Amino acid sequence: METVRVLVVEDNAADALWIKETLEDIGSIRLLVAYATTVAEAKESLEREKFDALVLDLGLPDSQGLETLIQLRTAAPTTPIVVLSELDDRTLAREAMRLGAQDYLPKDKCNGFILSRSINYVIERRRTEEALLREKSFSDIIVDVLPGIFYIFDEQGNLLRWNKNLERITRDSGREINSISPSDFFAPDDRTRVEEALQRGFSEGKTSLEAELTLSNGDRAHYLFTAKRIFLYDKPCLLGVGIDISTRVRAEAEARKTQERLDLALNGADLGLWISPQAGLW
Repeated sequence: METVRVLVVEDNAADALWIKETLEDIGSIRLLVAYATTVAEAKESLEREKFDALVLDLGLPDSQGLETLIQLRTAAPTTPIVVLSELDDRTLAREAMRLGAQDYLPKDKCNGFILSRSINYVIERRRTEEALLREKSFSDIIVDVLPGIFYIFDEQGNLLRWNKNLERITRDSGREINSISPSDFFAPDDRTRVEEALQRGFSEGKTSLEAELTLSNGDRAHYLFTAKRIFLYDKPCLLGVGIDISTRVRAEAEARKTQERLDLALNGADLGLWISPQAGLW
């Protein structure tokens, strides 16, 4: 059976007893409940151990109102907080949620079912958020260790995601990259082809292009870009990678030059044989 640790911060003995009895009725999990009657006691408890949720009354002997929430949210920034208040005030509830509470329950409208469901809900939501953060951190690591450039941008040319290689190669900060059009990364002679390739990617679903990327020092490097259309939040975007092929391009250029010199040499040799008296062809 799963164990859940809950800290109840409540100075009213009758309310604390009701909360205790309510939480004990949650049969699907094993609850370990600790109590504090002041903000100071709650902070001490939070320093000693980790809790899965807090049930908080805003009116305590050493703190009143939203300041109570602010102090405990600062002391436990990742712990879900359910506010259990004497006041049925929608404005106060919205402000409490804005300040980090996961739920706000008026005491006069709360029963055991509502409280237990709220605690279960905020705990599960926090776990989901933590799992998503771990997944994002993992995906960030994967994107950043890619050998080339990784990018995602929308139809308006806004870069939505990129890896550190793009910043390193262009020496642009994340803030600067946010305001740069994709074609601006390329040599002027290639920008028309780049725009055409982008349009082709959005219309046909995929695209590829060889073009010269402008580096931070003003030099240029040959890159092979491939991209595929995806949908993020129902918006079409292009996800792609760019690989530096400058070494291959230089090797191919040298190979062409070598072939041209060889062809010239061979053609010259053939002509010499044709006109040479020693060949006996005069």
